[in-house]
Amino acid sequence: TAKLIRKAFAAGDHEQMFALVQRFLASVPYDIQPLRPWELYYENILYVVFRLAGLDVIAEDRTSKGRIDLTLKGKGTTLVCELKLDGTVDDAVKQIRDMGYAEKYKADCHTLIVGLNLSSAERNIADWRIEEA
Repeated sequence: TAKLIRKAFAAGDHEQMFALVQRFLASVPYDIQPLRPWELYYENILYVVFRLAGLDVIAEDRTSKGRIDLTLKGKGTTLVCELKLDGTVDDAVKQIRDMGYAEKYKADCHTLIVGLNLSSAERNIADWRIEEA
């Protein structure tokens, strides 16, 4: 899975990359996960998955207005990701835009914003949206 995630990211197929991560998360046994997961739990898992896939990932990436949950950097493209637990992708994307998180990278490379909605009931990524910054 890690190799496929890396290949999808390198090819710019970010939809496929998040689908692979979603598939991976579906394989994690429920009984080794916290009873009441919190957003940071998923942020840690995603950080480890992306690092194991060989991606350049920054957790809690600081900006002048706050912190980006996860930043994925590749050759010429950066993904600015906001996670919401039992929220909406609309809220995640709105926070990235309202806080200007993507501004940090827009001058240097092609920048995409990614809103991720995580479901505590499903223990997985419920949905996501990728937009131009």
